[in-house]
Amino acid sequence: MKLDLDAQGYVRGYTDSGEATGVDYDGVVPDDFAETCRDYRYQDGALLLDAERAAQRAASKAEFAEWEALLSWFRWYDNQCMQYQRAQRQQTPFDRDIAALDEQAAVSQARIRALEQKYGGR
Repeated sequence: MKLDLDAQGYVRGYTDSGEATGVDYDGVVPDDFAETCRDYRYQDGALLLDAERAAQRAASKAEFAEWEALLSWFRWYDNQCMQYQRAQRQQTPFDRDIAALDEQAAVSQARIRALEQKYGGR
């Protein structure tokens, strides 16, 4: 296996086949290496997991999933707002608490803004 390393020795990528430049590595390859290779540092002929880096990457991944879920919720919320407006125009009852939905929208929008500020936008 050839490892592509950055200046600090962290794995940027790797290849098992073909001709590539990089560091030759024939040691033990962790089971999850394909998904988490960037959390490893090559040092003294071994791959060492940087637990802090792995935790940061996992947290970023979880926050990205949260951001996606919030955006999905807003699509549903926007649909509920349209249904509420239609019910108002038609003078028919609406089966949800629009004030509670609006409150949740304010909280969710603040969280979206915080995530986008932390990660530099979408």
